[in-house]
Amino acid sequence: METLSEKLKDPRNSEIRESLRKMLDNADLSDLRDAMHLSGYKSIDYSFIKEDILRTQLEVDNMRMEDAAHSTQIADEERFFIFCINAFYQIENITNYYFAKRFPNFGDLMVYLEAHSNFKHKVNPKTQEIVEKGVGDIDISCKIFALCGELFPSTEDQPDFTYKMINNLRFVRNEGFHRCQVEGKTANEKLEKFYKYNDFNTVRETLRKYITTIKEQLELPWNKPEEYQVWTLLDFARKMGQPKRASSFVNKETGDEFPAVLMFPTKQGDRDFTTVAFSSYMGELSVKEIEARKDELYVVQFMNANIYYLHDREHINKYINHSNSI
Repeated sequence: METLSEKLKDPRNSEIRESLRKMLDNADLSDLRDAMHLSGYKSIDYSFIKEDILRTQLEVDNMRMEDAAHSTQIADEERFFIFCINAFYQIENITNYYFAKRFPNFGDLMVYLEAHSNFKHKVNPKTQEIVEKGVGDIDISCKIFALCGELFPSTEDQPDFTYKMINNLRFVRNEGFHRCQVEGKTANEKLEKFYKYNDFNTVRETLRKYITTIKEQLELPWNKPEEYQVWTLLDFARKMGQPKRASSFVNKETGDEFPAVLMFPTKQGDRDFTTVAFSSYMGELSVKEIEARKDELYVVQFMNANIYYLHDREHINKYINHSNSI
């Protein structure tokens, strides 16, 4: 008897498969697992995803992946193919989720991708409107290239193969490499090497690394737009007053020590000050250095810690969404 899982693989049942996806928000994961004959083994913890539909889909794809790895009913080539495409489904969904969270303003995402990949937005020739309306409308290859270039940079001295692995998984998903092998056709040379030198463990570990890094990034304050405020240094000075540079400052509330800070008067004429610490990557800027760079410096307040930090323009452009600026 054909299982539900096998039926859903049939292209002729795409409408049924899509309907099932839409029902995920109302279904319990254990029910889906039983209906799809999944073992329930999950190799990745997606509990950090708060959206129920997405989290359930990621968990289902992860269980499908692991079921294929441990199956004794499927040929080895078919098992690895199913494992790889379900790994890539997780990569595609978590990538879209990451960019949607990081760039609530879709226009900011397009600007970012145009600067960090070969993405070029399309324009409808009749209406002159931009074709891309959301994260899912952008080719996944551009998003992966940009994300890996930032989070998994690779150099001659410190090579990182995350992008290469994930891009090959994309090729496997797109080209159905196992079918080329079965039919005896000439296969993509890159994928031949991929199949030769990789296995369940190498793909699984790359997926874990990718998901773990994105989870860590999403927990950073600047990827939570509701948790920070941004001013240019000049605007902050106009608001607060002329700052003074102080050394060896200790935060009385937290006990944190800072080798140098800027002290802004909380109220003109009072002895109370608002402290702005130098970000660690900037070092201790002198008064002259601050004056010379005043047009490219920003003050960022992280709400959860109620602390102000000084950042430069490069850092702001790289990490912080300007739509949240004040």
